[in-house]
Amino acid sequence: MMRNRLIRSFIIMAIAYLIDGLIVYLLPYPFTRQGAIIVPSLSLICFTMLVNDLDDSTERYFFSAICGLYYSIVYSNALAAYVLIYIIIAFVRTKFFSTNRFGFMQFAVFAMSIVAFKEVFIYVLEFIVRATSFAFYLFILQRLLPTMLINGILSLLVYAIYPKLGISKEGNTYLER
Repeated sequence: MMRNRLIRSFIIMAIAYLIDGLIVYLLPYPFTRQGAIIVPSLSLICFTMLVNDLDDSTERYFFSAICGLYYSIVYSNALAAYVLIYIIIAFVRTKFFSTNRFGFMQFAVFAMSIVAFKEVFIYVLEFIVRATSFAFYLFILQRLLPTMLINGILSLLVYAIYPKLGISKEGNTYLER
Protein backbone atom coordinates (compact mmCIF):
# COMPACT_ATOMS: atom_id res chain seq x y z
CA MET A 1 0.00 0.00 0.00
CA MET A 2 2.81 2.40 0.88
CA ARG A 3 4.59 1.85 -2.43
CA ASN A 4 1.33 2.56 -4.21
CA ARG A 5 1.08 5.90 -2.42
CA LEU A 6 4.64 6.81 -3.35
CA ILE A 7 4.10 5.86 -6.99
CA ARG A 8 0.79 7.72 -7.09
CA SER A 9 2.49 10.79 -5.56
CA PHE A 10 5.20 10.70 -8.23
CA ILE A 11 2.57 10.43 -10.97
CA ILE A 12 0.63 13.40 -9.56
CA MET A 13 3.87 15.40 -9.31
CA ALA A 14 4.77 14.54 -12.92
CA ILE A 15 1.39 15.85 -14.04
CA ALA A 16 1.82 18.99 -11.90
CA TYR A 17 5.29 19.60 -13.39
CA LEU A 18 3.84 19.23 -16.89
CA ILE A 19 1.11 21.75 -16.08
CA ASP A 20 3.73 24.15 -14.65
CA GLY A 21 5.72 23.82 -17.86
CA LEU A 22 2.63 24.40 -19.96
CA ILE A 23 1.77 27.53 -17.97
CA VAL A 24 5.32 28.86 -18.43
CA TYR A 25 5.09 28.12 -22.16
CA LEU A 26 1.77 29.94 -22.50
CA LEU A 27 2.74 33.01 -20.46
CA PRO A 28 4.29 35.90 -22.36
CA TYR A 29 8.05 36.19 -21.78
CA PRO A 30 9.40 39.67 -20.97
CA PHE A 31 12.11 39.82 -23.66
CA THR A 32 13.06 43.33 -22.62
CA ARG A 33 13.60 42.01 -19.06
CA GLN A 34 11.20 44.62 -17.81
CA GLY A 35 7.79 44.06 -16.36
CA ALA A 36 6.33 41.20 -14.40
CA ILE A 37 7.99 37.81 -14.13
CA ILE A 38 5.58 35.05 -13.20
CA VAL A 39 6.77 31.71 -11.84
CA PRO A 40 3.95 29.17 -11.52
CA SER A 41 4.44 26.78 -8.60
CA LEU A 42 1.55 24.37 -8.98
CA SER A 43 3.93 21.47 -8.46
CA LEU A 44 5.24 22.94 -5.21
CA ILE A 45 1.70 23.48 -3.94
CA CYS A 46 0.79 19.89 -4.84
CA PHE A 47 3.99 18.67 -3.23
CA THR A 48 3.13 20.29 0.10
CA MET A 49 -0.10 18.32 0.21
CA LEU A 50 1.31 15.03 -1.09
CA VAL A 51 4.39 14.86 1.13
CA ASN A 52 2.24 14.48 4.23
CA ASP A 53 0.42 11.48 2.78
CA LEU A 54 3.56 9.36 2.97
CA ASP A 55 3.81 7.70 6.38
CA ASP A 56 7.41 6.51 6.26
CA SER A 57 9.94 9.31 6.80
CA THR A 58 12.43 7.60 4.49
CA GLU A 59 9.90 7.64 1.65
CA ARG A 60 8.90 11.20 2.51
CA TYR A 61 12.44 12.57 2.26
CA PHE A 62 13.25 10.40 -0.77
CA PHE A 63 10.15 11.84 -2.46
CA SER A 64 11.25 15.36 -1.46
CA ALA A 65 14.78 14.90 -2.76
CA ILE A 66 13.64 13.45 -6.09
CA CYS A 67 11.06 16.21 -6.61
CA GLY A 68 13.61 18.88 -5.72
CA LEU A 69 16.24 17.31 -7.96
CA TYR A 70 13.80 17.13 -10.88
CA TYR A 71 12.82 20.78 -10.41
CA SER A 72 16.49 21.78 -10.18
CA ILE A 73 17.51 19.94 -13.33
CA VAL A 74 14.56 20.92 -15.51
CA TYR A 75 13.68 24.44 -14.37
CA SER A 76 16.72 25.87 -12.67
CA ASN A 77 20.46 26.15 -12.54
CA ALA A 78 20.73 26.18 -8.73
CA LEU A 79 21.02 22.41 -8.37
CA ALA A 80 21.18 21.87 -4.62
CA ALA A 81 18.96 24.79 -3.66
CA TYR A 82 15.67 23.24 -4.74
CA VAL A 83 16.52 19.86 -3.20
CA LEU A 84 17.13 21.71 0.06
CA ILE A 85 13.92 23.72 -0.31
CA TYR A 86 11.81 20.62 -0.90
CA ILE A 87 13.37 18.79 2.05
CA ILE A 88 12.87 21.81 4.35
CA ILE A 89 9.24 22.05 3.26
CA ALA A 90 8.75 18.32 3.89
CA PHE A 91 10.27 18.65 7.35
CA VAL A 92 8.18 21.67 8.33
CA ARG A 93 5.05 20.23 6.76
CA THR A 94 5.24 16.94 8.66
CA LYS A 95 6.36 18.40 11.98
CA PHE A 96 3.90 21.27 12.28
CA PHE A 97 1.02 20.43 9.94
CA SER A 98 0.40 16.73 10.36
CA THR A 99 -3.04 16.58 8.78
CA ASN A 100 -4.39 17.61 5.41
CA ARG A 101 -7.57 19.04 6.85
CA PHE A 102 -7.20 22.65 5.91
CA GLY A 103 -9.94 25.19 5.64
CA PHE A 104 -9.95 27.30 2.51
CA MET A 105 -8.20 30.31 4.07
CA GLN A 106 -5.72 28.14 5.99
CA PHE A 107 -4.70 26.39 2.81
CA ALA A 108 -4.42 29.64 0.86
CA VAL A 109 -2.19 31.21 3.51
CA PHE A 110 -0.13 28.03 3.82
CA ALA A 111 0.36 27.66 0.06
CA MET A 112 1.27 31.32 -0.40
CA SER A 113 3.72 31.11 2.51
CA ILE A 114 5.46 28.16 0.87
CA VAL A 115 5.67 29.92 -2.50
CA ALA A 116 6.95 33.12 -0.87
CA PHE A 117 9.54 31.13 1.09
CA LYS A 118 10.81 29.50 -2.11
CA GLU A 119 10.97 32.76 -4.06
CA VAL A 120 12.72 34.73 -1.30
CA PHE A 121 15.14 31.87 -0.56
CA ILE A 122 16.19 31.65 -4.21
CA TYR A 123 16.43 35.45 -4.51
CA VAL A 124 18.69 35.65 -1.45
CA LEU A 125 20.93 32.85 -2.77
CA GLU A 126 21.18 34.48 -6.18
CA PHE A 127 21.87 37.86 -4.62
CA ILE A 128 24.64 36.42 -2.42
CA VAL A 129 26.40 34.79 -5.37
CA ARG A 130 25.71 37.86 -7.50
CA ALA A 131 23.62 35.96 -10.05
CA THR A 132 21.00 38.71 -9.91
CA SER A 133 21.24 42.47 -9.82
CA PHE A 134 17.55 42.89 -9.00
CA ALA A 135 17.04 45.32 -6.13
CA PHE A 136 14.86 43.85 -3.40
CA TYR A 137 11.97 46.24 -4.02
CA LEU A 138 12.05 45.37 -7.75
CA PHE A 139 12.08 41.69 -6.85
CA ILE A 140 8.96 42.21 -4.74
CA LEU A 141 7.14 44.32 -7.34
CA GLN A 142 8.11 42.51 -10.52
CA ARG A 143 8.50 38.91 -9.43
CA LEU A 144 7.14 38.11 -5.98
CA LEU A 145 3.75 39.83 -6.21
CA PRO A 146 2.87 38.59 -9.74
CA THR A 147 4.04 35.10 -8.77
CA MET A 148 1.93 35.17 -5.62
CA LEU A 149 -1.12 36.27 -7.61
CA ILE A 150 -0.93 33.46 -10.18
CA ASN A 151 -0.12 30.88 -7.51
CA GLY A 152 -3.02 32.08 -5.40
CA ILE A 153 -5.29 31.16 -8.30
CA LEU A 154 -3.48 27.84 -8.77
CA SER A 155 -3.81 27.05 -5.06
CA LEU A 156 -7.58 27.39 -5.40
CA LEU A 157 -7.48 24.69 -8.07
CA VAL A 158 -5.34 22.42 -5.89
CA TYR A 159 -7.66 22.98 -2.94
CA ALA A 160 -10.67 22.05 -5.06
CA ILE A 161 -9.09 19.01 -6.75
CA TYR A 162 -7.03 17.47 -3.94
CA PRO A 163 -9.90 15.95 -1.92
CA LYS A 164 -11.21 14.31 -5.09
CA LEU A 165 -7.94 12.38 -5.52
CA GLY A 166 -8.80 10.24 -2.51
CA ILE A 167 -5.27 9.81 -1.19
CA SER A 168 -5.43 11.93 1.92
CA LYS A 169 -4.90 10.17 5.23
CA GLU A 170 -6.76 10.96 8.40
CA GLY A 171 -5.49 11.67 11.87
CA ASN A 172 -2.05 12.37 13.20
CA THR A 173 0.08 9.29 12.55
CA TYR A 174 3.23 11.04 13.73
CA LEU A 175 2.02 11.24 17.32
CA GLU A 176 0.79 7.65 17.31
CA ARG A 177 4.24 6.14 16.76
